[in-house]
Amino acid sequence: MREPVRRAELTELLERWRASPDPTLADVIDVMSARADAPPFTGSLAKRAELAIAACQTGSEHPEALSAILATAAAQRGLAKAAAIVDALGASWPSDPRLGTAFSEWLRHPPWTSTSSQRVWRRVFKILSGLPDRRLLALSDLEPALGFPGVTAELIDERRNRLLAADYPPPSASPDEQAAWDAVLARAREREAREVAARAELDGLRQAVFDAPDDADLRRVYADALSELGDPRGELILLQLAEAEGTADRRSRARVKALLEAHESEWLGPMHAVFSKGERVWDRGFLVGGCVRPKHQEAVIAAVGHPEWAMVRAVDLRAVQGMGARGVELVTQPCATQLLEVRGLLLADELHAVLATRRPFRVLGLATAWGEAGRLDPASLEVPPLERFEISGAWFRSLPVLQDRVRCGVASLELHLATRSVGALVGVDEGLRALPVLRAMSEQSIEVRFVHQNQPVLELVLPHGGPGSLRLGGPRVHPSYEQAIVEALPRLRGLRFGTVEVSTHWREAWETAAPYLT
Repeated sequence: MREPVRRAELTELLERWRASPDPTLADVIDVMSARADAPPFTGSLAKRAELAIAACQTGSEHPEALSAILATAAAQRGLAKAAAIVDALGASWPSDPRLGTAFSEWLRHPPWTSTSSQRVWRRVFKILSGLPDRRLLALSDLEPALGFPGVTAELIDERRNRLLAADYPPPSASPDEQAAWDAVLARAREREAREVAARAELDGLRQAVFDAPDDADLRRVYADALSELGDPRGELILLQLAEAEGTADRRSRARVKALLEAHESEWLGPMHAVFSKGERVWDRGFLVGGCVRPKHQEAVIAAVGHPEWAMVRAVDLRAVQGMGARGVELVTQPCATQLLEVRGLLLADELHAVLATRRPFRVLGLATAWGEAGRLDPASLEVPPLERFEISGAWFRSLPVLQDRVRCGVASLELHLATRSVGALVGVDEGLRALPVLRAMSEQSIEVRFVHQNQPVLELVLPHGGPGSLRLGGPRVHPSYEQAIVEALPRLRGLRFGTVEVSTHWREAWETAAPYLT
């Protein structure tokens, strides 16, 4: 198990370096700091930025917090917040060789490269210019303004050249000190090598879990290995295994919630910015489903290829509509091999892209709230047998193409209430006329819902070979909608209903239509 570095040890080393800034001692501080027990800040990016700025005020008392502060700054997409954190470091954090190490890494792999990022980089170089750290001379091998455009590149090159021209104190360690520090570095590197080997073994166990997701014993082995390295995810896996087996209690469920609140963003990495926080589903230690709600396409691109996609089984893309981002790339990525339930496909080309993966999908849902879904290509439309097929909105217009190519257990149709067909909206009568098409596509049952203000008004469930159910309720609607339903209900003539539920304010309309039904 990883041994944390005590705060007092780190503080003593930093004080010695400030008195005599030797580069070998700076290397020791970097290695020791990497083992410091410093939990990351949690919450939204804005909340984490506030915590980071506050932590800058306690640099002398809590030197282990620097890694979390720097990670928070680098994660900021808003440059104002990033600049504020760097400002706070410059104003309050004492001279620290770890700042040189971190900022040098930023220059090699820049978190921001836009022209507007100059305000952050000016603050970074202001801090670097005050560090008596000879290791900054290593920036001489940095490719000129790597990844930076135009005037930002000029700024980076000019400030770097100033650093390279500065006078730095020579190494000051005595032979005995140098030997002692070299020994510390050697031991640290041995520990690091052992941890790398342990992590490699852990990666192998994780891949085994990915390959056999239903093997509970294998998950326990993986959980135990994580716990031995001090990784709290091991605890999460064991707690959720107990929950899956029905042996969890209220205290363990509260602990699961606390673990996810503290570590979810770390475990998910860039996937954290893609899945809506309140709609995620975790199962036995892994994210298995949720609603995709990215703020921009860059978040989708960053999330593609993350290893955790190997365990995701279901996604809903409906929230992506109108957000300037596309989520289909998340579905079609090769590593999402277990992703077999996809709802909310917006466009015809998205459906074609998903089907091109040749996965044995169980559930497909087509949902377009506005506009047209686009033209399907019947020749390339090879849909696997589905457990459930859902269609809504403008996709209704594609039923003639889909009816001969989709076979499913349950066919579901959801339409927004309209008095008649207008653009993407489908009239009640036209929607009910689609019942034979849905029945031909399905083997078990069909479901039809007309919704108003996101609440169902008319719901039908019609199993094959047995009586169905009808529910008429929901919110009050405009009289024209009510009349459209009354006039369309005779389309149900000949169907058998074992259950009929009619809310009070719909009874008069129902009594008008009921004589037409058998």
